[in-house]
Amino acid sequence: FKDVSLSSDHLVMRSSRLLRAALALAIALAASGAFVVAPVSASTNAPTPSWWNGDCDANHWNLAAAAQGWTGPGAHRLGASYLGIPVCGPRRSVDGAPDVQWSKPGWGHFEWECTELAFRFMYLVYGVTPYGANGNTVVANYKPSYGGGLVTVTNGTVGTAPQPGDVMSFDSPSGFGHAAVVTSSQLNAQGTGTVTLMSQNDTTDGWRTLSVNAWKVQPFGSYVPSAWLHDPAGRGGTGVAAPTTGSPSSSTSGPKSTVFLRNSLTTGVADASFPFGPPGAQVLSCDWDGDGVDTPAWFLNGTWGITNKNVAGADVWMVSFGQAGDVPLCGDWNGTGKDTIGVWRDGVFLLRNINTGGPPNAMFAFGSATDRPVVGDWTGQGKDTVGVYRKGAYLLRNSNSAGPADAVFGYGDPGDQPLVGDWNGDGKDTIGIWRNGALYLKNTNATGVADYVFGYGNPGDAPIIGDWNGQGKDTLGVVRG
Repeated sequence: FKDVSLSSDHLVMRSSRLLRAALALAIALAASGAFVVAPVSASTNAPTPSWWNGDCDANHWNLAAAAQGWTGPGAHRLGASYLGIPVCGPRRSVDGAPDVQWSKPGWGHFEWECTELAFRFMYLVYGVTPYGANGNTVVANYKPSYGGGLVTVTNGTVGTAPQPGDVMSFDSPSGFGHAAVVTSSQLNAQGTGTVTLMSQNDTTDGWRTLSVNAWKVQPFGSYVPSAWLHDPAGRGGTGVAAPTTGSPSSSTSGPKSTVFLRNSLTTGVADASFPFGPPGAQVLSCDWDGDGVDTPAWFLNGTWGITNKNVAGADVWMVSFGQAGDVPLCGDWNGTGKDTIGVWRDGVFLLRNINTGGPPNAMFAFGSATDRPVVGDWTGQGKDTVGVYRKGAYLLRNSNSAGPADAVFGYGDPGDQPLVGDWNGDGKDTIGIWRNGALYLKNTNATGVADYVFGYGNPGDAPIIGDWNGQGKDTLGVVRG
């Protein structure tokens, strides 16, 4: 978790944003009427926020973020959820995402800051009217007139442990602090144990567990717990701990495959290796952020996990697009300089121009259901288009639409696996094949003798192609496990 004082995720409003926030609030007030949510009973799921347009308010957030120049992932769940209330992202402090004010009438909070989760939770579960606060003052600024009947508990109060549904404030040197929701508390008679928090704009999956010693919740980084708001009526539920394994949005949990990358088209030792992706996932690589370096993504049953770093433990964001049985694809479909997702389904390409869930921006048939899809910039036009590999023959098309192939030629054998990359840095993608741990690559899209022949990896590995160091040429890698 980064403590960035000049761009903290935890302040409510900054002077540079007051005009934008006021305008957004005025629009929301004009468009919406007041709405009061009755507090939910203990352990029941809270209602979906009435002001959301799509899951995690994606339809609202994505448009507003794009208007601010954001081209990263759209609004999505990070994984953590309690009483039906999810932690959403992308995160400002870690991912660099912009602040987007929610469209709920009344006091405005920014999606997806830590305070937004705190006030969304208190409003939906306890009926608390949102009020002005940074993360460190969510507790201090609460007044009985805001509703909910909550009481303040100071951290370290002997005999009093945080309970599920409590909302905790943290102080920090930045002056903005942090806020999070308690989802589980496990303490012994001496007040020692752990508490689990649902924490927005913090961890990759939205979960955080803190130690408790002698009734005092311990800090994380520079964030020091000060106090929490507690509901004496017990509406905060019975609690749920963070998952111990297999959280799909966590870059550190569960067994993974291993990626081995090499920076030259030669046999040799990997230049980089790291665990990535759950077992059974398909791994591919693209330049997701437009920095000239390709990084991996995994796809499993319609869920994507995408990272912008070729290192172990890098942050992964989750996207839902496609379904079980699809073949994942990625490419720069519209010439923006950034690659986005797509899938192949029984002879049909479904391509999306932003790395979020939603309907495809292009959907068309090319090839047949038994073909293998390929993607590349065949002509150097600055856009990737589609193709298929069919029993030792490539069929390539220069536009993302249905129609006849623009190039047809044989290369390899029917059992080979097709490869595509810019092997010589000329701005055009050309073909290759993978055959039992050997690569045969060609600098032209035509039948002929391979320009590069070498071994790398084992016969059971899956090949992965990309520019791992920004040199302008694609090289190889394998995924194992």
